Amino acid sequence: MGKGAEITKQILLLLLAGSLTTSPRQSQYVWKEFFRLLAGGHQRKKSRSTISPAEVMRRFSYLKKANLLAFKESPDGKIEISLSKLGRTRALKYKLDEIQIPRPKRWDGKWRIIIFDIPESQRKKRDTLRHYLNHLGFLPVQKSAWAYPF
Repeated sequence: MGKGAEITKQILLLLLAGSLTTSPRQSQYVWKEFFRLLAGGHQRKKSRSTISPAEVMRRFSYLKKANLLAFKESPDGKIEISLSKLGRTRALKYKLDEIQIPRPKRWDGKWRIIIFDIPESQRKKRDTLRHYLNHLGFLPVQKSAWAYPF
């Protein structure tokens, strides 16, 4: 994943947690904090972050053009930036990629079974689910039944 795509992912995941609201009077402080969060939650005093504000602003522009962000201005001049429906879907896909099932030190002797029935008309969704189950370490028992020991 390239640097721009990583910044896009981080913006979407941060906005998945909530919206960003700012007013012209406080905007510089809000953006400074947002850049700090994108840089990993900290800034070193003597070294610069690898993420520049210009790069983040380019990503915001891209996200706005791609209809992944929703901007709402209130009568008092505050601007709320949140995810659009499409943006929320994209952010949740990123979260899905990060799912991991923790393995206990000792197995309890139980197998977990997932059984699903997705019609042929939704084959792409069915194949995507199989892909994620395989990625998580599930073993196929049948095409629509998967088992996992943890």
